[in-house]
Formats: sequence, structure tokens, C-alpha cells
Amino acid sequence: MEGACGEVAADVLSTPSLLPLLAEGMGHPDGRIRARTSHAMERIACADPELVRPLTARFIELAGSDPVPVVRWRYAVILGCIPYAGGDPEADVSVLLAMLHDRSVLVRRWAIVSLTDIAWRNPDRKEAIAAGIRPLADDPSAIVRVRASRSLDILD
Repeated sequence: MEGACGEVAADVLSTPSLLPLLAEGMGHPDGRIRARTSHAMERIACADPELVRPLTARFIELAGSDPVPVVRWRYAVILGCIPYAGGDPEADVSVLLAMLHDRSVLVRRWAIVSLTDIAWRNPDRKEAIAAGIRPLADDPSAIVRVRASRSLDILD
């Protein structure tokens, strides 16, 4: 499955007109299809953030609502790849800050990573983002604690 996501991403990157077809998978009822779609979208967003920028509102919506943790964390990564992702410059940060309280440790971890990237690129957001991450330095999960501590070191 890993290779298929890479191949799909490569196809969309070489033929951007395929993006709407891939985007249909974002709302598929099967969680496995949504997970594979989000994986391919993540690869595309990391390679060409501008290509997926028109889907930002959908990424923000799904990042906070999809029942599958892998889908939520992939959208957290995507939101960190798209500088000033949405028309509302606070929407991406707001959803990522909310994801810091997700029940999934991996969603929390990737939200920290993306928020750190956003703060690094946008120093005016740094203090608010650091304030959101700071409580996670005491998270029950070691993965989250370590990532939060590292992020705070970067931001301080």
C-alpha cells in the first residue's frame, strides 16, 4: 500500500488535473480509502503545497472530524506544509491547536510538528503556538512529551 500512495501522488504531481479525482476519496465512507487518500495528499502537499491549497478548507474540516486517527494526523501534516493555509490565517492554527487535545498520541505529535513549522515560518504566531504546546511537555505519552519539549526548545 505504501508504494501505491507514492505512485498516486506522483501521478497527480505530473498531471494536476487528477487532483479532483483523488479528492473524492477524502469523503469516501471506507476509512481505509480515506487513509490512503490522505497519505497521497500528504505526499503531494509536501512536494507542491500550492497544488493542494484549494482543498485547505476541507483539510481543516477533516483534520478535526475524521474518525480515523491516521487520516487526522496526515491532515495535520498537510496543514503544516501549506504556509498560511486558509483564507482565514488563524483557521489552520486553530484546528492544529485543537488537535493537541486529540485522543491519539500520533495526532497530537504531528499537530506539534506542524505548529512548530508554522511558528518557525511566522514569528508573529510563535508565542501563541508555544503556549498551546507547553502543557504537552507533561503529556502522559513519552512520544508527545519528547516532541513538545523539542518544539519548545526550537521556539524559545
